[in-house]
Amino acid sequence: GLRYEDISPLLGEIYPWAHPAVPHSLLMKGMGWWEYMNEGIARALRRLGLEASRSREIASHFRGEYLRPEAWRLYDDTVPALEEAKDRGFRNMILSNHVPELGDLVEAMRLSGLFEAVFTSGTIGHEKPSKEIFLHALSAAGTPAGAVMVGDNYRSDIIGAMKAGLHAVLVRTPNTFNHPLHSPSLGPVPAMINDMI
Repeated sequence: GLRYEDISPLLGEIYPWAHPAVPHSLLMKGMGWWEYMNEGIARALRRLGLEASRSREIASHFRGEYLRPEAWRLYDDTVPALEEAKDRGFRNMILSNHVPELGDLVEAMRLSGLFEAVFTSGTIGHEKPSKEIFLHALSAAGTPAGAVMVGDNYRSDIIGAMKAGLHAVLVRTPNTFNHPLHSPSLGPVPAMINDMI
């Protein structure tokens, strides 16, 4: 049977965020987000030796599995940090390379009260670190002064935010690029942002 280790490297190239320089309109060539994904998953499964009809059938289940709220977990410090940020008067928003239904997933996980808005590449049509996705979110949020990106991916979150003229805090991942705004966890981040703005 297939193992996660077999398919994981192939899936990495299928997601639109593996091709951040290409807008969805060019990448997907008129296909919907999940149609594009299902085709890529089926293609990957065929490369692993499954027949075409079985590959398509398995791929058709991917969306339902991906969107199961119980399949996702939060870090222990996520909710306290978001609550503190909100208490400090910050407008929490999500900007993520993610599926079109990210807002529904956030709501199903009972997190929507902590966020003012959810912006996802799956509906915007651009992936971080493209400047376009950041500018779209900023414009939709009313171009707030002092906006700060908090993210765990240096290339997508930090470089992308800085290209759009934002401050950015790198969290969770090792600070191998010596980014001046870094925290190993979310706990200290609201105070860091408070000192910045």
